[in-house]
Amino acid sequence: MKNKSKGITLIEVIAGTLIISVIFYTISSFTSNLAFKYKHGFVELENFRVAHRAISQLRRDFNMSCPYVTSGDGIEELKKFLATPLAISKGDGKFVGANRRIRITPQQITFFKFADTSFSMNPQPLVEEVEYDFASASGILTRSCNGNVVKFNGFKEVEFKSFVHLGNPRIPVLWARIVLDSEFYKGSGKLLELTVSIASNFVIDSINQSDWQYRTFHQIK
Repeated sequence: MKNKSKGITLIEVIAGTLIISVIFYTISSFTSNLAFKYKHGFVELENFRVAHRAISQLRRDFNMSCPYVTSGDGIEELKKFLATPLAISKGDGKFVGANRRIRITPQQITFFKFADTSFSMNPQPLVEEVEYDFASASGILTRSCNGNVVKFNGFKEVEFKSFVHLGNPRIPVLWARIVLDSEFYKGSGKLLELTVSIASNFVIDSINQSDWQYRTFHQIK
């Protein structure tokens, strides 16, 4: 009886090679996709942290915002500043009168804020000017205050507006919107957007508390 041994045919070799190739391609695609998501997920997390820091800083600044009033203005002008803390825009980025009120334009806000949280103990509280400016070309939001400059990167859009709430139409509120610049989110058709509404504690008190009678002038830090 003859011993018959069966060898591997060319078709079996080709089929085995194709199966191995498909397996390796699937593994490679999976690991590449996983690495892509991890990389962009890390970028998104960092961009979100930057946006959160920017909003937190803006909230701290604007909570302490106030009109800048000097003794040369007099009591009557002080009353006007307290009653209308926002500057009136002419629509071209310029403002009517003295620019010592809170100024809000779509991509820039400028205002004075109390430099010391214990300002009530000072007969002439120290104030300092703060500016937030967004450059759409570079996607950078810049905060400038008293010679210090901080840049927040990675934004596609930044928008500022002012509004009043129906519950108290006398209180002006700052509304800010930050959209993260991300190729990852563009691919999904969604952009991560953060919004915040902030009011000044000083402005709220000066308008709501009619018996406060604030008669204190300020000085630049």
